[in-house]
Amino acid sequence: MTPSTPSRFFLAHSKSCGDLEINELRRITTLMLGVLARGQPFEIVMGRDYFHARFKAAGSWDAWSHEVATAVSYITREPIFKAILVPEGAVGAGTAKIAKEALAVRKPVFTFNRGGQWTRIVGVEVKNSDDWQGGWGLLQDERLAGQES
Repeated sequence: MTPSTPSRFFLAHSKSCGDLEINELRRITTLMLGVLARGQPFEIVMGRDYFHARFKAAGSWDAWSHEVATAVSYITREPIFKAILVPEGAVGAGTAKIAKEALAVRKPVFTFNRGGQWTRIVGVEVKNSDDWQGGWGLLQDERLAGQES
């Protein structure tokens, strides 16, 4: 990437999020990344926006999730997304798949709460596979909470 190209971060919010909640999540992550970026430009890509832009071309949930987690720019060969950001709370099948695939390629995955506290994710666990909207959990590395840069 050229220095003028902002790093992109994918915000894996619930598909059911409304506009007010999405705006609040964008506000929280903008503040959080503003500190972590140390003045470098960045862009937060909301899951809903990327879904509308790329799902049809991807063709399926599996293909779209795989693209979010692993795709690289054909020009720069850099990952499209530098990290995956997941709001604290219930995790559905799509977000679990994205997080699991991102971790498999050593892409950072973080969860955060409404107060802007965040933790690095080290794994994904199934809690109830019959609950596709909230049946997964994210395994946090408590030792790294708030210390990544």
